[in-house]
Amino acid sequence: MNPSANRTPRPLLLSLAVATGAALPGYAAAQALEEVIVTAQHREESLQDVPIAITAIGSEELRAADISDLNAISLRTPGFSMGTFTPAQPQLYIRGIGSNADGASEDQSVVVFLDGVYLGRTAGQAFDLFDLERIEVLRGPQGTLYGKNAAGGALNIISQKPADEFEGAVEVSGGDLGYFATRAKVSGPLGDRLAGKLSMSYKERDGYVESVVSDLDDFNSYDSTAVRGQLLSRPGDTLELLVTADFSEDNRVSPGRTVGDDFAQEQIVAAGPFNPDFYENLLEIEPKSDIETWGLSLQADWDIGNGTLTSITAYRETDADVLDIAFSAGFEYQSLGTLDNAVDEHGEQFTQEFRYATNLGDSLFLQAGVYYLNEKVDRLESLDIFCGILCGLPPGSGIPLPQGSADQTNETDSYGVFAQAIWSITGRLDLTLGARYTYEEKSATNVGTPDGAFAVLEPY
Repeated sequence: MNPSANRTPRPLLLSLAVATGAALPGYAAAQALEEVIVTAQHREESLQDVPIAITAIGSEELRAADISDLNAISLRTPGFSMGTFTPAQPQLYIRGIGSNADGASEDQSVVVFLDGVYLGRTAGQAFDLFDLERIEVLRGPQGTLYGKNAAGGALNIISQKPADEFEGAVEVSGGDLGYFATRAKVSGPLGDRLAGKLSMSYKERDGYVESVVSDLDDFNSYDSTAVRGQLLSRPGDTLELLVTADFSEDNRVSPGRTVGDDFAQEQIVAAGPFNPDFYENLLEIEPKSDIETWGLSLQADWDIGNGTLTSITAYRETDADVLDIAFSAGFEYQSLGTLDNAVDEHGEQFTQEFRYATNLGDSLFLQAGVYYLNEKVDRLESLDIFCGILCGLPPGSGIPLPQGSADQTNETDSYGVFAQAIWSITGRLDLTLGARYTYEEKSATNVGTPDGAFAVLEPY
């Protein structure tokens, strides 16, 4: 083992981008300080005027820094960190507050929103970030306007809307480790009051870890595909409708774990003929992480008198099939044993939100709304133990021990009513008052069976 090499190789990238549409700004304009507009409080405001600790990353920075997943955001955001138990279970922490629970009825302390739609399952957050207007990381509790257990903070992911004039772009990147990626979009008017956009992203990379005890040599490889389509309609001067459909698929031979200190692996390896480094392991079974997620949403913004009524209706589904090899060791293709953790999860959710925002005079802004969520989750998590030489069996043989499992279901109904008022006392002083009432019901089941360890340790 080589501790100094304990890092994930980052491919050496070469990219080519071609765009048509808007003209490039001049050098002098590029040097001007651009005002950053955010929607952290469900209305467009200058970043400097919002009384929330926010990190906003715009579209140009996202592209230039090649930010394509949540982990890349955490590396560029103070106070935001991310761990990964498996690719389907990202663990988000803001200012040290987060969650690592993964049960069917668990909720996260740091929540993620895609175009205003709450993403309930962590597996549904493992999609490629592309074709975005900006990303907003809100640090600290967001209880009034967001609710739904946003105790640590929230991530707002906002995609680009269809353009009023025709534009398109294609980007192709390549690098070592067999890395290849391409992104493309086309956007523009489809009629006098209708515009559309279609965008896609694809990327793949070879693995960089191989087994020294089997013929497996592509650990930590991946390929992902994502597509997003939008229609923007303005049937009248006071009504705007935005329909969004998205689909993403992420497949990984991961995590391809290296030798660690769990289950005395280092001691076992030290006693054998192999000394694998960071890019080698002792796995005899190929892990996997296959995630598929899709969603539909309709956002309607209707100007009514002095205010705007907003409705967001959305439905999403997520499927995750994960096989995590927690322990595996063998010498000269003779198995010592394996410990496999498998997860098969299906989640679906429906959300409906209504908001009304209005200016009550020159110095008072009021926003109120109602929120509903219905989420259904089926999750089967199992623990498989295959025992070989460690159970006293001759080389080349092994037996599966009894499988342990947790068969979980959950249905959540969550209702929320909220209101927030902002009073501009002076040009430099605002007073914000907010309140939210949430009522939530969960109906959960968990049926478990013992695993093989208990069968061995407790034979009677």
